[in-house]
Order: sequence, then structure tokens, then C-alpha cells
Amino acid sequence: MQNRGEKKTWVSARSVASLSLLLVTCGAIYSYLSANREPLHLLRNISFAQAAVLVTLRVLYMGTYGLFLKISTAKFHIRLDAREWFGLPFITSLGNQLTPFAGGVIVRAVYLKRRHALPYATFTSLLAANHVMTVWAAGLTGLLTCVLFSDLGPWRWALTVFFSLVVGMITLIVSLPRFSLPGHGRFIRTVNTVLEGWSLVKGDRALLAQAALIALAGIVLNGLSFRLAYSAIDVVVLPQAAVILSLLPFFLVFLAITPGNLGVQEIVISLTSALLGGGAGKGLMVALLIRAATLIPACVLGVAFGLSLYRDPGNRRAGPPGDAPSPAVEK
Repeated sequence: MQNRGEKKTWVSARSVASLSLLLVTCGAIYSYLSANREPLHLLRNISFAQAAVLVTLRVLYMGTYGLFLKISTAKFHIRLDAREWFGLPFITSLGNQLTPFAGGVIVRAVYLKRRHALPYATFTSLLAANHVMTVWAAGLTGLLTCVLFSDLGPWRWALTVFFSLVVGMITLIVSLPRFSLPGHGRFIRTVNTVLEGWSLVKGDRALLAQAALIALAGIVLNGLSFRLAYSAIDVVVLPQAAVILSLLPFFLVFLAITPGNLGVQEIVISLTSALLGGGAGKGLMVALLIRAATLIPACVLGVAFGLSLYRDPGNRRAGPPGDAPSPAVEK
């Protein structure tokens, strides 16, 4: 009873923290736009064709997560059909937009457990491996961008140090022999989950190569989305600056406190845009445009695939799902 009470207290504290941060960040954005209305006028420049292409890029981008899900679960002899591997990321994204702490991930974990008997621990490990690969690739992309382009402004070296630390730390950790940290704290469990996930992937070279290509494809599609978003609002920005900004969401995935990182992602992108010379207001409009272009397919396809999978009798098994998993690393 005491453990259950402590769990409820922890969940309640997390909810309060999420709501508080959401109110603060959204309040800050509202105050900024109330005092600076010029950036809002930039949205008038967007054409229907540009909006359609941007939404298409976001669909393809979310599809990369489905591809990783398909190839990683195949390692455990689970064959996902197109509705599952392509549709589950949209269901997850919709859930993440509605709940704090990436709650949509839990929906995907429960589905795979009940439909394909994939253990929660294995799912969480695969999710961690996906993030390790993506964050490492994003860090390397950012590092190369900072090294190759000297016109990123005075913050170029600070960004170089940040990306170097990300690449260096991940490379060091994953290159060590398999080990696990002692202890039972939340941070310890998160690190051990990441290490377990990486060990599942790195032993399979074919899977590792495919995962690397998928991660790279996701980074490219996200970069194109940001570049198009700037172009859509008729703002001229250095392509390399747009690349740096497009990488930020990959690192913010570990701070998914508010639903869909709402407010947090916009503020970080806005401030970084100002540091890179793109302007805080313009960066904020790009971040909001990217969010809108992501929400549209998440809502439409998330609901469509959700209903399709739910109506499939094979996807509804008797019995409660039990304790929902709490992935240490969330999408």
C-alpha cells in the first residue's frame, strides 16, 4: 500500500510539474506575441502548395520511426503489416500531443505487448536504441555543420562544444563492453535501459546499418522541413543555421514534460534562432509552423489508423493490459 501511495504521489507531482511548465511556457509565448505582432504577419505568406509539401515532409519524417519499428521488431520474429508499422507512429504522436511525458509511447507499448507479445522491457530497450542512434547522428550532423561553416556567428564554438560532447559521450558509452550500473534509481534504470537497447542492436550489423540509414533519413527530412518553413514565410536564413535548428528537437526528446514538448520546443528554437541571427520571432513562427504541420497528419492519420487497428478483431484480446509500461526513454 505504501508503494502504491508513493507511486500516486509521484504521478501527481509529475502532472503538476507538467501543467505548471506548460502554463509558464505558453504564457511566455503569448506575452511575446502580444508585444511583437510582426512575426504573426509572416504566416500570411504561406501558400497552399508550400503547406501541402510541408505536411508531406512531416508524414515521411514520422514514417521513419515506423521503419525502425518494423526492422527492430523483425529481430524478434514479429512481422508488422503496413497499418501497424506505418500507423503506430502517428497514433503515438497523437498521444504525445495530448498527454505529458510522451504518453503516446505507452499506447504503442501496450499494443505490441497485447497483439504481438513483445515484452515491455524489450520495447523500451528498442526505443532507447532508436534514440541513441538518432541523437548520435544528430550530434554528428551538428558537429560537421559547425566545423564546415564558419558563418554561424559567435555562438558557433559553443554549439561545437555541445555537439562534440554529445557525440563523444555516446561513442564512449556504446563502445564499452556490455555492462550495467548498480542501483535502482530512475536515472540508473534509464542508463541501463539505453545500454540494453544498444546491445540488442549493435550485435546485428545489418540491423545497425539499416537503423543508421533510417536515422539519417529522419534528420534530412526534418532539416528539409525547417528549410521549407523558413522559405514559406519568406524569411532568408542560412541553410546551415536551419540545419542546426532542425536538430534541436532530437535532443529535447528527453525533456518531454509537457504534451508534445509544447512551449518548451518553441522557446528553445526561438532563442537559438536569435543566437544564430535568424531572429527570435521568426524562429518562433517556424517552430509553430512545424508543430501545426505535424499535428495535422498526427490527428488525421492517428485517428484513422487507431480505428482501423481497434476494429481488427485480432488486435483486441481479452484481459486488462496490467500495469502500463513507463519507458525510461520516450519518443
